[in-house]
Amino acid sequence: MAKFIHTADWQIGRRFTRHGEDVSALLYDERFEVVKRIAKLAAESGIGLVVVAGDVFEHRPPDNRDLRRLFGILGESDPTWLLLPGNHDHGGAGGPWDRARDLELVPGNVRLLDAPGPVILEDEGLAVLPAPLRTRQPQYDLTEEAFNYDTGASLIRVGLAHGSVTGVLPDGADSANPIAAERAERANLDYLALGDWHGSLRVNDRTWYSGTPETDRFRNNRSGQVLAVDIPEPGAIPAVTEVPTGRFRWHDLDSPLHVDSDVDRVRQDLDAYGFDDLVKISFSGALSLRAREALLHLREEVEAKVRYLDWEAGRVETKIEPDDLDSLSLSPLARAILEELESRRTEVAQAVFTEAVVALVALDRELS
Repeated sequence: MAKFIHTADWQIGRRFTRHGEDVSALLYDERFEVVKRIAKLAAESGIGLVVVAGDVFEHRPPDNRDLRRLFGILGESDPTWLLLPGNHDHGGAGGPWDRARDLELVPGNVRLLDAPGPVILEDEGLAVLPAPLRTRQPQYDLTEEAFNYDTGASLIRVGLAHGSVTGVLPDGADSANPIAAERAERANLDYLALGDWHGSLRVNDRTWYSGTPETDRFRNNRSGQVLAVDIPEPGAIPAVTEVPTGRFRWHDLDSPLHVDSDVDRVRQDLDAYGFDDLVKISFSGALSLRAREALLHLREEVEAKVRYLDWEAGRVETKIEPDDLDSLSLSPLARAILEELESRRTEVAQAVFTEAVVALVALDRELS
């Protein structure tokens, strides 16, 4: 029987600069913290092996600080870690794997799989067959040769690769690192552990993407988890369990606004989010000026409670009702400007007048 954790795409060292300095620093640190959570999960589950299917690091080469910090975390943990180079940290000369060895950072419970050839783990009853990337974008299927080893009938065969299974990934996400969809069957693998796609994805009974253990983008792709794999014996179908490991939740929302009460619906939808949520929300449709102002208030409320907010309401049209202008809460200066706009309302197109009023209300709120 073989039990192990399958994970990938840690992207250690990634910076999230577009999210602001404070959030970027927090997300950067969380790439290390999730490794600690994986180690804790392994210890609590009695699992002695973790396989990492590529892109351990975001950059090639990574900073020495990132190298030291990661290998320090791994060395203080219990499981054996098998690390495979991916496209971001491929195993060519001068990469992170050479540097880690040169700096003597690799602890005894870590094996760097930057060369093909079976890794026999007798205690686990496993033969692990790695297909390491030696360049960023090999144009052929490395797994065909890398998995072509006879490991005997008594060992469970596990392949480890990084790339795109042809014709399987959503959104036409095939990369220059192709992997045949039937590779597990062709190579007589009991399980094929894949990295590159950042969400958990079952290709077939024996072939899985684990996804990144800590979500790193606005995409609804089942990320933020690892896979616990249990294979009773050679030839048996693996039992694969998705185990959540991520801290931060990323939400990509599209919210149409057709009537003013839709603003209340959006408020209810966002009410459950807190400081471990990053939210990207886009609006479309049309609202009255009064409801548009309520939407501005809502944005301020949400910004105060979530970790990061990307709010796009530029596609929302504004309908100005007869009593909207009188009900607005404006500063004396803004009220005077509004009265001047009203007096000249017939001199411009309705769309121009509406745009001017919306801009005035927004500016007055910004300065108040």
